[in-house]
Amino acid sequence: VPHAGYQYSGLIAANAYRHLKGHAYDGVVVVGFTHRLQFQGSSVDTAEAYETPLGELPVHQEAVAVLRSYPGIVHEEQAHAGAEHSLEVQLPFLQMSLDRFRLVPVMMGGMRLEDAKQLAEALAGLSRLGDYLFVFSTDLSHYHPYDEAVRRDEDTVNAIVFETPQAVHQLFGRGALEACGRGPIITSLLL
Repeated sequence: VPHAGYQYSGLIAANAYRHLKGHAYDGVVVVGFTHRLQFQGSSVDTAEAYETPLGELPVHQEAVAVLRSYPGIVHEEQAHAGAEHSLEVQLPFLQMSLDRFRLVPVMMGGMRLEDAKQLAEALAGLSRLGDYLFVFSTDLSHYHPYDEAVRRDEDTVNAIVFETPQAVHQLFGRGALEACGRGPIITSLLL
């Protein structure tokens, strides 16, 4: 699901989230990434709750503990500081789409394939313990003229749909694809 400002991608996000109406989950895992802070692995937030203008969202502490038991999954306080938006922008959509849920906030700190593999393994382990919704936050190309943006985004989407996770990772590494949420994309494909 995109995380750009609501005026840029809110309609696309809303179209994705409308499919959740009437569903219930044991927890909702939102995987974002840090735009500025770099660190190895992934971080789960241990806060008691998140708050939006629509109300408070409890953090699913048991799921956080399960994820932290896997290699490469830590709690990096700065990863969840207020300056990051890739995870937080998803929350009001979830609040409007689901009656009640417990949040599992995850932030990726880099773009290494190993980090994506570790997180995918942890998420797969969590999925064996209950019915979890996984939300992966990314945007596609930025700051290009319209026709170029369409071409780049089509290339990226086609690679995501038709290539292996490893091939997509290599294409990102060579600059052939563009998306600011590479880590969440690769993790979703591995999962």
